[in-house]
Amino acid sequence: LAARFSDALAAVGVSEVPAAGATFDEYLHEVIDTTDAGEVPAHTVVEVIRRGFRHDGALLRRAQVITSR
Repeated sequence: LAARFSDALAAVGVSEVPAAGATFDEYLHEVIDTTDAGEVPAHTVVEVIRRGFRHDGALLRRAQVITSR
């Protein structure tokens, strides 16, 4: 069901904002919390709380994330 929903969104130009493992970008991501993540570089997204989306390149909603310190 989730794959079909993603396909339907893609068909109308909606795509997910890349987040997990990405370097924090204040335009694309909203930090909800930070954590010590061992050897992960600072300001790296370690968990996505709420996915973000774009429509034809325009940002609809920033991804809410937890980043490393």
